[in-house]
Amino acid sequence: MKFVAYLLIACFLCISCGKVKETTKNAIKEGGKIVGESVGEFSKGVSEGVDETFQIKINTNENIKNKGVSFGKITLGSIYGGRDNMLNVYMIFDKNFNDTLSLKVFDNNDLEMGRTTKIINAEKGEANFYEFQFNKKTNIDSDSKIFME
Repeated sequence: MKFVAYLLIACFLCISCGKVKETTKNAIKEGGKIVGESVGEFSKGVSEGVDETFQIKINTNENIKNKGVSFGKITLGSIYGGRDNMLNVYMIFDKNFNDTLSLKVFDNNDLEMGRTTKIINAEKGEANFYEFQFNKKTNIDSDSKIFME
């Protein structure tokens, strides 16, 4: 009789342990899900903050605008073993365009630190990315000024 009582108690404990185990497992799973979502939101916030802080803007003279050139997305890349020394500029042409464009980069003290030119032929209505490659020693920073003429 004692044996049956011990067996019933053991079965009850196993069932209880199984429920505790399952409840614990679900709690850990839910906690992990919340942490994962928080980390994802944090990462997204950091990424958006960096994007807002380092918006690349190209300044132009009226001549460029009068020739029907405008800009879309501008990204920064690296080439020739340098760091942040290439600009990918999405250019939109509202008029036929056949000219050489010069891009100059200045540091935060308004000292020129890079210059490059590119011959561009485009027809009215065209739009495309154009690479402007600088010397490997040119390092475009968030406080750099970029000018196109």
